[in-house]
Amino acid sequence: MAASWSSTTRHPHVTDDIDADLDDRAMSPRSARHAEAPSARVTSPTSALVGALVGGFVGFLLNLMPVSVINGSSLIFGGVAILTIALRFGGPAGALAAAIGAFPTVQLWETPITWMLAVIDAYLMAGRCFASSWALHRVQLIIWLVIGIPIILLWYLGIRETTGGMAAIIAVKSVVNAVLCLSLARVIAVAPRFWGGARPGHDPQGRSLRDYLVGAAAIAIAIPTLLSVVLLVEVVQQNQRRLEAERVQQLALGAASTISGIMNERMAGIVAAARQLGVSGESSAPLAQSILDATGPARQSFITMLVTDSLGDFVAGYATDTAVVAALRRDRFNVADREYFRRPRDTRSVYVSDVFIGRGFGRDRIIAMSAPIVGPQGQFLGVVEGSMATDQLQEFLGAVPDGYEVLLLSGAGQVIVWGDSTPPPSMERIEVAWGPVLSTRPVKESDPAVRTVRLERRDEPRIPIAAQTRLVSEVPGPFGWEIVSRRSLAEADAGIQTMVRLTLLGSLAVFLLMRLIFGRVLRDVLEPLAVIETAVGETPMDGDTPIQPLEPRISIYAPRELAALAEGFDSMSAALSARFA
Repeated sequence: MAASWSSTTRHPHVTDDIDADLDDRAMSPRSARHAEAPSARVTSPTSALVGALVGGFVGFLLNLMPVSVINGSSLIFGGVAILTIALRFGGPAGALAAAIGAFPTVQLWETPITWMLAVIDAYLMAGRCFASSWALHRVQLIIWLVIGIPIILLWYLGIRETTGGMAAIIAVKSVVNAVLCLSLARVIAVAPRFWGGARPGHDPQGRSLRDYLVGAAAIAIAIPTLLSVVLLVEVVQQNQRRLEAERVQQLALGAASTISGIMNERMAGIVAAARQLGVSGESSAPLAQSILDATGPARQSFITMLVTDSLGDFVAGYATDTAVVAALRRDRFNVADREYFRRPRDTRSVYVSDVFIGRGFGRDRIIAMSAPIVGPQGQFLGVVEGSMATDQLQEFLGAVPDGYEVLLLSGAGQVIVWGDSTPPPSMERIEVAWGPVLSTRPVKESDPAVRTVRLERRDEPRIPIAAQTRLVSEVPGPFGWEIVSRRSLAEADAGIQTMVRLTLLGSLAVFLLMRLIFGRVLRDVLEPLAVIETAVGETPMDGDTPIQPLEPRISIYAPRELAALAEGFDSMSAALSARFA
């Protein structure tokens, strides 16, 4: 072995090559090593297209599972897959992945703004796979400050006409979401051997060992952690929403049963009085008044009652103030133009009106119930009418839990009863009071517990999007009415948002702790390697300068293999020095 290194046994051409190589290494060891590095592998268009499609599909699935964190505001993590593709394969591939992956945001927030910004962000962040984390985030913040935030504020303040505070929350949330996604995408993008090739213009040999190890750790830790958190939150959120939907349906069914019983009882009293007058064949004032007075408890359920003749003239009536009845009789009060007179006369059937403001008996918000008086020969003799104040029905709904709404709507869509603490709209249809429906879909029609519940969003730009979207159950009531119960998603998700925030913060804390521990492990490995690399570059090749021992400079915490490598390098250096001498 020693003879092979003697000058007497070396071939002259080999000797010249070795000496020239040693001279080159002595003059510029790093440049010589890098000059010998193989050229960077170029990613093929096919690989970029496949990566864009796969990344877009993964991003699409992740964006279908928004994580509600505070007041209905949600984070989505499809940007991790999208930005990873952009960093690895370039702008066109990143834009295609974003166009596919961010599409669910159009339905989620009923606007193309988020989708458009995702495409712009992915395209402009491309080609920066090997940039430092801080450099990447600076570029991203510039993109959002120059393009993203102005577009968001223009859309929500100028077009949607939301409040300034709400628009600011949406802008800040969008930036935070983008930063989180980029942080995860960057460490995944530098993972070794995961992508099968390098980006054009980058030398895979120039990638540091730290990037290799951090990328591998990201795939082993960050991706499973992210997927676990998103899936856990999605499962818990869906279970919570199903439970809320079940409560919404139970409220609607219970209210429908109560209202139907009350209204049928009231109508039965009206019909009984009309039949008694019809059997008598007349609607004289004394008889009509005596029948009204005899109704007893049934009469007390109405704020007013009256009996008319076939022409609509006032015959008899009831009111808490007897002077009102006397005045109506004296003024020959006539109701021939009222719907509650004409409909029973024309159809010979009972009638229940929409909500209206009473005139003859006060200015209450009332519902009229009337039945025709039909004589023995089928002749029309008049009507019996009773007026109920909507406040009475409100009391029968009982205590509605906080955060829920129960409404009784007429066939024309007017609000009869508004079962919460807020006052109902005076005389408006529900579409005017709430805004038009933008989207609606059933929660789960195959589940009897939530069969009547749907997820509905109305155009109400003054409130958060999650509050605009509600769990709604509609159940048929008496006389063509509908009982509607609602609960906004912002309130439905409030019960789990604390858990979600704690889960996210806990996952972030665990990730940072593992990053800290992993960083310490990396230092124990990389610092000795850096010392060895420096020693290799500084090793004299002329034999005139004594070689400094490497092993004492290695940390005592270095792994055994690195310490052995240092010792071997020292032995090799000593042998080379002796042979040079």
